[in-house]
Amino acid sequence: MLARQAWPQAVAAALYIPLLDGRVASADDPHLNGTTLDAALAPVLQLHAAAEEGGGCLLDLEVVVEVHCDAHSASLYPANAVRNRALRLAETEAVILLDADFVPSASMAARMSDQGYSAATLGLLQQRLALVLPAFQTVGGGEEDAELALQVARSGKAALLEQCEVGELESFHSGHFSKGHRATDFGRWATAANVYEVEFQTGFEPYILVHRKHVPWYDERCRGYFVNKLMHRAHMASLGIRWFVHPGGFVLHLPHKPAAMKGITRDSGLKDFNNRLFARANAQMRAGTYLPFVADPQLCYTSSLWDS
Repeated sequence: MLARQAWPQAVAAALYIPLLDGRVASADDPHLNGTTLDAALAPVLQLHAAAEEGGGCLLDLEVVVEVHCDAHSASLYPANAVRNRALRLAETEAVILLDADFVPSASMAARMSDQGYSAATLGLLQQRLALVLPAFQTVGGGEEDAELALQVARSGKAALLEQCEVGELESFHSGHFSKGHRATDFGRWATAANVYEVEFQTGFEPYILVHRKHVPWYDERCRGYFVNKLMHRAHMASLGIRWFVHPGGFVLHLPHKPAAMKGITRDSGLKDFNNRLFARANAQMRAGTYLPFVADPQLCYTSSLWDS
């Protein structure tokens, strides 16, 4: 997915590789499963070199390796721990909190390249707020749909709305987890020319542009699928962050085959554990006592990313 990123500026990313008996343990890629770490790293090094030489994004990439004793634990992706590593890599004042299978609109990247616009945006983000980037997905899941997503991301809001009108695109997860992005108010966004504020709702997990000083660490007790972003955004809301929707920027999901992690998380009982963890965290947030768990001692010295 990183190879298809359309963001022409700095990108900080972390790549997770689980090892079992000294070999890569992948539940999703049979070509990587059982290979050596060196073999798995070869295409990563090629990707980084291509990004650096091709005049595209400035890619800062950290490879995170975790050694496991059994196949089950190796299959439980530490999503929030990996996100924290990527956040630690980021060197810009503002960050877009985005998963690797999404691409931001090129028009937003172009605006952020303008010095005056960028300075005004950073000034706005100094306040305790986050700019929500409306998230969309293709209705289909094939390679041609991924190409459509990339084309629309390059073309802008008008092209996106056209594809929504003809049924090729829709709001992200509208079919099975609509509350994840419902607060964005896609109908209002379609005609918006200025930012507008929305109320945070339980379950809201938007992709956002935000100043680093307002970003707490992700809770690393969440492994596998489900809840991980929910807890983070709820934590931000409990810290007083307000949510404003960007009137022109958006992000598009690149379709891919379903990850095995989702079923493993559900079948293993880890989904229930994550839900209980979220419920306890919510109670602590209301009481003002919640702190996210981070395992890396380099991240423990502060609850914020902003060091200066």
